[in-house]
Amino acid sequence: MKEKEMTFELIELKEEATDYAVVSSQEFSDKYLSLAIAIKNLSEAKKAVDEKLKEIMKEKYYESGTQTIETDSCKITYVPDSIKETFNSTQFKKDYPELYKKYVKTSNVSSSIKLTPKKKEEE
Repeated sequence: MKEKEMTFELIELKEEATDYAVVSSQEFSDKYLSLAIAIKNLSEAKKAVDEKLKEIMKEKYYESGTQTIETDSCKITYVPDSIKETFNSTQFKKDYPELYKKYVKTSNVSSSIKLTPKKKEEE
């Protein structure tokens, strides 16, 4: 089954999911797991392409100083290594707890679900 078809079937199944029984069904779990695996595979493929592209752009940058390549559909820019500064809030909180309390910002985090696929045992 193609990934696009699987996605639409999962969406259709989700729309039917008006109760716990549908969401906890084997069919829903199987389709969700298949979709999660497809996403993982696509993500890994994208990472490999990104690494190769980075290698090509880095080589081009050091050979000719070209930092950007533009096509009709995108712009690719190589950003060379650099040094960045970060703020060590953990150490600051430890050293200056009252000052930390004065500047710390809190925010509400919406509820969410986390679905972790189980590894199937090899038979």
